[in-house]
Parts: sequence; C-alpha cells; structure tokens
Amino acid sequence: MARSHSELDHSNRLNRRLGAMAIAMAAWVLAGTATAAETDAKKWDQAIVTGIAKMLAESVVGVEDALRNDPGNMMPTGNRRARYAVKQDLRRLRREAKHLAKELESDLGMEETLNVFLKLQEIAHYAALNGRRAMLTQTTLDHVATAREHLTKLAPYYGETWTPLMNTP
Repeated sequence: MARSHSELDHSNRLNRRLGAMAIAMAAWVLAGTATAAETDAKKWDQAIVTGIAKMLAESVVGVEDALRNDPGNMMPTGNRRARYAVKQDLRRLRREAKHLAKELESDLGMEETLNVFLKLQEIAHYAALNGRRAMLTQTTLDHVATAREHLTKLAPYYGETWTPLMNTP
C-alpha cells in the first residue's frame, strides 16, 4: 500500500529529527569524556569541593526543570519509557547531589563522601544510557552538559578512586 505525500513528509521530518537527536546525544556522551589530565588527582580543598558540589546540585535541578518543560513530553514519538527512566535517574541524581553538598557543608572529607560521589557517577552513567534513547531537546542537553561539567570537576579531588563511569559504555 502506497503512503500518501503527507505521511512520507511526516516520516522524513521524524527521521531528520531522530538523526539530529542521535548526533546531539553522541555529543553529550563525548562531552563528558574526561582526559587523563582532567582526572589527575588534586589536593583536597574542602571549600572548593563544597562549592562545586553545590553547583552540581543546582545544575541537576536545572536539568529536571528543562526536561519537565521539554516539548518532547507532548510528542507521541520517541521512546517514552526512556524519558520516564531519565526522569527517575534525575530524581535520584538530585537526591544524591544534594546529599553530597550537605555532607561536604558539614565538613565531611573525601573518604566520608567518596561513596556518594561514586553513586552519583553510577546514576549519571545510567541517565546517559537512557538519555540516548529519549528524544531530548538541545535546551535540555545544554543543562545536561553543565551538570556533567560540575561532576567532572569534582573527579580530580577524589583522586585515583575516580572511575569514568560517565564515559561511553
């Protein structure tokens, strides 16, 4: 059965959008790939690490807000399950990021907060996997890049214990 011109036009637009989103998601993953120089251990500085952790917590809230306002929520296309999974991952990221900031504010150091940091990385890894399947706008991806930048800035303070879970799986 032949498809009408409007069905083909819709299909072509959808394919172009999916292609653009795939490129954007690839850029998202690559933007988070840290080089060896970026992960070289830094001397622990409680004030700096606490400040970065606070910025991380704020930026994760920004990602949640952007995703909530993302027009993809209204679209019948895309992988809705992946979008819901990303939302769940972001809720977990927000909780852990706020917990890390609170722990650091109460003067807990690297050893006491290491597991929280590693959990943040793990959740971010799963959010990246789910994000590849979800149709996210550039605005949302920009917020993701900011949050990823803050998480990557924390890594050198956790020294050799940092594992690049956020990199391409």
